[in-house]
Amino acid sequence: MTTEQRRQERVLGVMPVVAALAVHATSHANAWIASAVGVALSIVVFLDITLQPSRVRFLLLAGGGVAVGMAMSALGVIPPLGPLPPPVWFALVGLLLGLTCEFVAHRKIAGALGTALGLVVLSLNVELTTPVVFALCIFVASFLASTAALTGTMRMEWRFLLPFSVFVAMSTVLTIGIAHGVQWWEGTLDRVLSKLFVDSRVSAQMGMGQDVTLTARHELTPSLKPLLELSAPVERLRSQVLDTFDGRRWTISPELFNSTRTLDQVPARAESARTVELTILDDLNGRLPAPAAHWQIRGALPRIDGAWTMRDNQSSPRVVMTGDSEERLPTEPPPAEHLLALPEELRRELALLARSILRDSRSDRGKALRIERYFRENFTYSLDTNLVGDDHPLVVLVRQRRAASCTYFASAMAVMLRSQGVPTRLVLGFAPAEVNPWTGRVLVRERDAHAWVEVWLADEERFVAFDPTPWPSRDAALGLDAKPGVVAALLSASGSLVRQLWLAVEQDPMGAITRFLRKPWFWLASMLVTSLWWWRRRARRRRPVPRVKLESDDPVLRKIYARYLEALRRLGVQPEPWETDDELIARLAEQCGEPSAGKARDFVRRYRQMRFRGDPCDANLASLATLS
Repeated sequence: MTTEQRRQERVLGVMPVVAALAVHATSHANAWIASAVGVALSIVVFLDITLQPSRVRFLLLAGGGVAVGMAMSALGVIPPLGPLPPPVWFALVGLLLGLTCEFVAHRKIAGALGTALGLVVLSLNVELTTPVVFALCIFVASFLASTAALTGTMRMEWRFLLPFSVFVAMSTVLTIGIAHGVQWWEGTLDRVLSKLFVDSRVSAQMGMGQDVTLTARHELTPSLKPLLELSAPVERLRSQVLDTFDGRRWTISPELFNSTRTLDQVPARAESARTVELTILDDLNGRLPAPAAHWQIRGALPRIDGAWTMRDNQSSPRVVMTGDSEERLPTEPPPAEHLLALPEELRRELALLARSILRDSRSDRGKALRIERYFRENFTYSLDTNLVGDDHPLVVLVRQRRAASCTYFASAMAVMLRSQGVPTRLVLGFAPAEVNPWTGRVLVRERDAHAWVEVWLADEERFVAFDPTPWPSRDAALGLDAKPGVVAALLSASGSLVRQLWLAVEQDPMGAITRFLRKPWFWLASMLVTSLWWWRRRARRRRPVPRVKLESDDPVLRKIYARYLEALRRLGVQPEPWETDDELIARLAEQCGEPSAGKARDFVRRYRQMRFRGDPCDANLASLATLS
């Protein structure tokens, strides 16, 4: 192989490494380390610098990379979200950068590609932005192109790349899985402790509760456990309506619970129709959370109560609902008087506060909007509610403007409106927020459980939703303000696709197979796999016999041959496993001159006579192996 060919080969191998550095730089807006490494690698490639493997240099580069990473951590640079502490994350990134330099320096292209993959995995748990996507596309394209080109001109060390790829896959799983697993275990432990030491129930499943009890101390434990998956974003999922309040506890009245409604009572509006598919991932205690105002349901036959909430114990894992895209409840007659009922002491305490907030608001809608804005602008959401004081918890909340959770804000708003003669009720459900950027599907978790109020507006003859919860602080407390990284989103999208395929096969096996075979991408993928298999089979047929199979079984001859290979390395010629002795000698002649190549030919000739003809071992063979 000529010098120009070797340089081209190395350029092809380094392209994905440079692209990986670009991914790292764009992901974290910190390009100086990646730029320095990229410049160093470019110099090594274009000057065709080749260094022999050195354990000392290997340790120095690896240790230097770890030291640089630790220095970055000490300087306060913020790493991506994930379970790894900042020092560990920076140390791993620095280690990969150091190993990349070492592998490129002594032409271990397979190792360099492996470290590039590892660097991309550690860098991509960030928000999906245009520069990151562009850099990632360049990396994928260059990685595939380099692999395809290099496997045709050289034999990379797949025995090294395979275990490193396993390491990369494990890193991906750990980066995403451990984060969820740790939070799940922490949530389980917190729930146990809360049941023992906190004077309220942990309401991770508040969105499907039967009632709500207001206590002076209340602690929520958000859980990442998935409950539902939606095919499109919705504003709210209604699960339970509570219309009776005794001052401490919200419940559903027997009249509301026992009354039933039918979908025929919902007017179908074609101009605002929207279809949403719900995939049920866990036991919902007989509930079927759904957006407001749906007039068609497929996959379930639910019982609909007077508040338009549904119960269904026989629904299939997939339910398709068609309804109003604006999520407006149907019109209905005025509600009963109990939607104004309050304990007299609580009414007296909060009526004055409500009047001071409402001022000159006349309409019921104006009053609801004014109180909703008051809570959103002057309060903070907290998972740990502490309303201990001399007054009722809701009075303490409003007067002292303490932090609380959504049930307390919704209850305070409902009580204040009732004190002003506005019929109001409490609603439990979910506020979905986790939209996958790859698929557009929405994953509903236990932490999305939410409470809000519905106010009867006489001018519309319907209940209208209002939400007094301060959303920015709620998102921060629940971790909803941090968008999932690219890798996490991709894994979530893959899991969603697997679930959809499994449900399709489970419900209609033959239909699913028929639809699958009709997809154009299925045949394209089949053609691609067949082409790769055929190419790989031909490549194996053309592959030369590995050097280890050319060595002698005689331990004496094997030792002398190993001395010969070591002599070649000292002369700057690294024997490759696929090279024959004649190809190796030709390369030696090109790099070191004909005298050294002549000595190598003499050794190989004598070695072959002893190995294949059975000539007795010559004492001079060992001295010839030194090529001196």
